[in-house]
Amino acid sequence: MVSDDRSPRTSVLGTGGFPPPTLAENFDDVIGVRAILSVTGPDSLAVDREIEEALAERTGAARGVVPVWVRPQEPGGRPDLVRALYSALGLGHHRTQPRTLSAAEDLIAAELRRTGPLLIVSGAHVLGTEALYLLYRMWSVGVPQGFPLVLAGDERLGRVLWRRRLASLDSCVYVRHRLSA
Repeated sequence: MVSDDRSPRTSVLGTGGFPPPTLAENFDDVIGVRAILSVTGPDSLAVDREIEEALAERTGAARGVVPVWVRPQEPGGRPDLVRALYSALGLGHHRTQPRTLSAAEDLIAAELRRTGPLLIVSGAHVLGTEALYLLYRMWSVGVPQGFPLVLAGDERLGRVLWRRRLASLDSCVYVRHRLSA
């Protein structure tokens, strides 16, 4: 069931004696409202495998949203994220990446608004504050008609999102899905 409000929730514990939503159900909800989903687990590879399985279980309108995986290289700074986004969105097929970060970021943001993909950032726990804030800015510009964003990583992701400069991003996480060990 898709909710049309953006009040955050955590799917670690069920409410009212009901089991917590599955990751696939959380994908359906997040895609429906084009919100942010945080998925954490014991290690990044396990999280990515669970996400791939859950993507196969999507239902309804969520099935039509194209997933775009972004895997930035460490150390995960803003330039690393921009390169990974530019490549994952296929912008390099049409033109070479602009020399300035801001020009590349503008092209990426325009493509995200145009296509509205399910953007999955694998290994988000290694991204620096500037890189994560860039994702937040690109996502927030498109609200409410933006794109659904998934931040996937190991258990460190929660602590990373608590950084003071990322308070806006952290407060906009609609669902926090924690995988068990």
